[in-house]
Amino acid sequence: MEETNSKNKNILLSICCITYNHENFIKDTLEGFLLQEVNFKYEIIIHDDASTDKTAEIIKKYENQYSDLIISIYQQENQYSQGKPFLENVFEKAQGKYLAICEGDDFWIDKNKLQKQIDFLENNPEYSATYHNVYVVDENKKELKKEQNEHPFYEKHIVQKSDVEEISLAGQTASLVCINFWKKLDERLKKEFILSKANGDTKLSLVLVELGKIYYFSEIMSCYRKIYSGDSWTSRAKFKNMNYFYYYSRVELEKMMKNMFNKKYYLNKKKYLCGAFVATIKRPNVNNLKIFFKIFNKIENKVEGLIYILKHITNWLMKKIIKSKNEPNYRWPLLKKIIPLEEVINAK
Repeated sequence: MEETNSKNKNILLSICCITYNHENFIKDTLEGFLLQEVNFKYEIIIHDDASTDKTAEIIKKYENQYSDLIISIYQQENQYSQGKPFLENVFEKAQGKYLAICEGDDFWIDKNKLQKQIDFLENNPEYSATYHNVYVVDENKKELKKEQNEHPFYEKHIVQKSDVEEISLAGQTASLVCINFWKKLDERLKKEFILSKANGDTKLSLVLVELGKIYYFSEIMSCYRKIYSGDSWTSRAKFKNMNYFYYYSRVELEKMMKNMFNKKYYLNKKKYLCGAFVATIKRPNVNNLKIFFKIFNKIENKVEGLIYILKHITNWLMKKIIKSKNEPNYRWPLLKKIIPLEEVINAK
């Protein structure tokens, strides 16, 4: 593993970026970092997981040009394929009081993003993190209207523990600025976090909501890119029934929170039973049926699980009958005025 060392002192924020085979996107990501107008010192830590394309070459050019800002970690062997944790290695290098996270195919579009989020956290020490709205785009920066349903545009609000338990987090990692939680964990807690096999974004949110309140900005300040080719998660998960994967992740989250904080989180796992049922109805095959029964057999209260499915199907049918065009039934208020991404980009 090859890396460079930072010479900066008094750093308030560390930008943490992980990348792999993102040669077509990493420039947008880095330019979004350098776009920021702030009144504090920050550093950029980039972890390249042994890319086989020109990603590392592009990073090196930026590193040479911005040697006072960029710290690069170049892996010689792919860590992800070996099941080795690597984002935690980036956290270990981070000197800042705060962390900002953005993967190498996502990018920021608001030059004041970091300043807004840091100002809020500095003035509200009871908060551990901030998220904000994001556009969902494809590899060509075109808005994906249907995919946006996964990350609807919400008004500003405070994320509660109950939201996390329901896994109703609107926040996408490309929008996250939080306290440097890694510095607040002792070695035992760090080990539990690393060893947990839960979904990374969600387990991070769970830890952050345990350490303080989370604020959600209504501003749309970054783009989350969904790519259906190559080695992306989106590509690997396309057309697959992922309900058991997510169910298993929820089980792992419960274990992690018990081991880290000795607290019981009643994470909603029935929704994945319902998801498996819907997947089986849409695509009836042996594999989907196995996934449904695999989750059903693990649900503690099977009657509640069936009732949950019945309620979901009933609500869906009622919407179809009355031809409702309402947004998803959600406890957070939806943002009414949305500026198209094209206008934002053209305004630069």
